[in-house]
Amino acid sequence: MRRASSILLVLASSCSYFEDPPPPPPPPTPTPVAPIAAARRVATRAAFDLVSGPSGTFLAWGVPSNDGAGVRILELGPGGSARGAEAEIATGSAAASGATDQAPNQIVELAMASSGAHLGVAWVVIANGSFHTEAAFAATAPAFAPARDLGEMELGVSGRGNLVVAPLAGGAIYVAHRITRGPCHDTSVGATECVRFARTRLPDGDPARGDGASEIAAPCAPLLPGAIAGGGAASPWYYGVCHDETAPTTTMFVINPDPASQYAAANDVLVGCTPSGLARAETGVVLRARCGDDEAIAHLDPMGHVTRELRHAALSTRCEDGRPVLEAREGDAVITRRLTESESRLEAWLPAGVAPDGSRAVWTGEALLIATPIGAEGAREVSLRRYECQGPHLAPTHPL
Repeated sequence: MRRASSILLVLASSCSYFEDPPPPPPPPTPTPVAPIAAARRVATRAAFDLVSGPSGTFLAWGVPSNDGAGVRILELGPGGSARGAEAEIATGSAAASGATDQAPNQIVELAMASSGAHLGVAWVVIANGSFHTEAAFAATAPAFAPARDLGEMELGVSGRGNLVVAPLAGGAIYVAHRITRGPCHDTSVGATECVRFARTRLPDGDPARGDGASEIAAPCAPLLPGAIAGGGAASPWYYGVCHDETAPTTTMFVINPDPASQYAAANDVLVGCTPSGLARAETGVVLRARCGDDEAIAHLDPMGHVTRELRHAALSTRCEDGRPVLEAREGDAVITRRLTESESRLEAWLPAGVAPDGSRAVWTGEALLIATPIGAEGAREVSLRRYECQGPHLAPTHPL
């Protein structure tokens, strides 16, 4: 009996080897990808802008003429999702109620700036065969006052560079915009007719035209590569003008309105290079340009002095402590920008793989949003992408 019991015990224990293995644990539930606003049809590659400020993030764009023309705006959440429905800033044109058969009230270029809760938008439109600059102001977005006609202008380039928009202290918005040609008042420039640009302060300023306009005898394309304003009433503000007497050159103007230390400076930057954008630096600003096949970055301090020029700059991104760090490097020389609060006009810092040509980029405080024109003429859209910090990397997290 003892031998038979042992055999039964061995057989019973052997059976356990033929039982089905336990089922594998269920796969982890994938983390849902946060939504992002859908692409919008846009009139041209330059007919949109993206800004982020204390009151929110906004995308504005010029609607194609076959979709009704005009200008629309959409508020975005910090991750790029749509907040509510898009709103109309303008329908048609403030300059002319009619339209040409070829391009009825077509928006050519658009720029926008946020100053606290205030928003200012300016755009170039072709109406009844002539180009005009128009602008609208919102004390609280998206409740815009009726659009204003800032006057007729001469289009210098089909892309960006005909106008720039920047915030000013106290909630005002600064618009510099190309106008019509006029006689050169400076006879030393060797030309009888000059390209001119005016400045308008929104919401209620009048353009400084005629003798009050700035004149350029030999402009570049783009004429106006950017404008950056300081954060307070005593902070300096900067704008660039490109001219091409013998080689493309950007003159950077720096103005400090502080009554205790008023000053203005003008310095030539990156001679021989074509400017493509202006952005804030840790102190002062950086100007980005193309020097042949190379990207170039120059840094200007708050006094307007050029402290560093990198003519063969390699641009990169990384993250530290959950925040993006943007860098321009040439050999041992490096210019660094660490992002904290929400900020616009970051495209000048970003490599082409993150912000392709023509993009606008903002940091919302939580994510880097990139608005990029895509598609061919007649079917062009502005598409949003999102990048967030994942460990040491700034990685795309938008839906595919």
